[in-house]
Parts: sequence; structure tokens; C-alpha cells
Amino acid sequence: SGHVQLLPPQNVTLLSKDFAMILAWAPGEGFPPNVTYTVRYESQDRLDKWVKVSHCKNIPRTFCNLTCALSNLYVKVRARVKAVWGRSQSPWVKSQFKDYYSDGE
Repeated sequence: SGHVQLLPPQNVTLLSKDFAMILAWAPGEGFPPNVTYTVRYESQDRLDKWVKVSHCKNIPRTFCNLTCALSNLYVKVRARVKAVWGRSQSPWVKSQFKDYYSDGE
């Protein structure tokens, strides 16, 4: 069985809005319809410690609300997302670092 090379998700953006922290993205070029996504995040005070987000593992939607997962709302965080399809996985794509209390994009 040939492995499909999944391209990474696009336009990966961490949004801080209405006291919610949401990672949003768009499907990669030529994605099969039943692709799912998995999200992790890291805090600026604990770099390279990527934390799993249990409610954003193998999800069909193209956003993940990270608010409840964050342990410290006063530290900047960034998130990453990868696409999963069968046994194929895309590379991770990271967002920018974002402050929970900053407004707008």
C-alpha cells in the first residue's frame, strides 16, 4: 500500500479573541475529505515541551479551542497542527507565539 504524502495544513494561526485561545488552519492542497488533525501546544517558559491536547486529537474540524488546556494564561504560547490520513501524516506546522491577553490578531 503506497503512502500518500500529505501536505501540511495551511494558514495556521493562533487567535486570541473574547478570552479564548483558538488555533485555526485550512486544509492543505489536495487533501482527502476524511483527513483529521492533531494539535499540541508549548509555552514560552517551557520550550520544546509540546503538550498534547486530548480534545484535539484526530479531529475533523479545522480549529481547536486551547483555552481550557492552557495551564498558565500569563505566558505566551504557540501551537502546532498536523494532518493525519490513515497511516499518512503531514509535517507539523507551528503558529506564532501569542499572548492570551492580547486582543485582535
